Amino acid sequence: HVLAHLTVVMWIAVEGCCHGDLDTIYATVQQGEQARGIKVELLLICGDFQAVRNHDDLGGMAVPPKYQELKDFPEYYSGRKRAPVTTIFVGGNHEAAHHLHELPYGGWVAPNIYYAGFSNVIRFKGLRIALLSGIYNHRSRQLGHFERPPFDNSTMRSFYHVRDYDMAKLSQVSGGVDVMITHDWPVGIPDYGDARTLFRRKQHLAEDHHKGELGNPNGLALMSTLRPRFWFAAHLHCKFAAVVPLDDETQGSNGRQCRFLALDKALPNRDFLQFLDIDAELPASAPIGSTSDGSEATEDTRNEKSTLPEPEMDPEWASITKVGCILRNPINSQRKLLLNTEAAFQNIHQ
Repeated sequence: HVLAHLTVVMWIAVEGCCHGDLDTIYATVQQGEQARGIKVELLLICGDFQAVRNHDDLGGMAVPPKYQELKDFPEYYSGRKRAPVTTIFVGGNHEAAHHLHELPYGGWVAPNIYYAGFSNVIRFKGLRIALLSGIYNHRSRQLGHFERPPFDNSTMRSFYHVRDYDMAKLSQVSGGVDVMITHDWPVGIPDYGDARTLFRRKQHLAEDHHKGELGNPNGLALMSTLRPRFWFAAHLHCKFAAVVPLDDETQGSNGRQCRFLALDKALPNRDFLQFLDIDAELPASAPIGSTSDGSEATEDTRNEKSTLPEPEMDPEWASITKVGCILRNPINSQRKLLLNTEAAFQNIHQ
């Protein structure tokens, strides 16, 4: 019998809110590698990345004036520095809208640094990763992604609001995912962890939680659909863990669970980084030392700076995105996109 897939174990790292502090994050990743004797192959960042290229980009970022700083990203954008590990990030609520609006479906913002776009499903060396940018706001959820420069105080904020359209696209993904990355938390997630300690440390969150307003109200439904093994988020600048059962309680401990973890921002003595060894499935025909396209790495390619493994768009996601654009192009539209999800996407799997 020929094995269809080969299970491999890789190390990844996940970071909470970046706020432009790339040097600190990469240095901490490398310190963790040395302490554990491992090699991290992928870094996932849960938002507030702040891909600010120049001073003009600061004018499109929704932050108080005292936080309008270039930080580290221009060095990576210019190529003077290079990310030492493949990095993928989602957008948060403090982003360089002038820059990221150019990549609604995702793309490279610097060598080895990839932005997921408004929503995405990516494959990386056998891992299937779903990603959703932004935070929930009911006033914007039914609109298209209409925001364009020059941004004003309103559009630089609505730019990062989650749309129903992107939630609908993600809800069509079948077969489950390994990892989910968001900036916002799912509403209700504190009920599955140590909520008492959370609200003792962050008292202002308790009221929003009890009103059902702490996060994205459709988050747990999306978790039930995508069935991720792990869900990472940020936004609230604290570390919080929860375990959510995804199967019927009658299945007991054999049922699938989602392990949720929110992380802090990159500051000293804060829990902003998590290392994770995770198993993934590769085609059995792919050599262990293969590059991202499945070709075998040679001595020459290993010595090239550009040969870090790269993410690839999930084929099913490409189909969902194509059909979604045919039905109603969400880009540039300020009209409400009142889509019947089932009717709009019913032909995708066919």
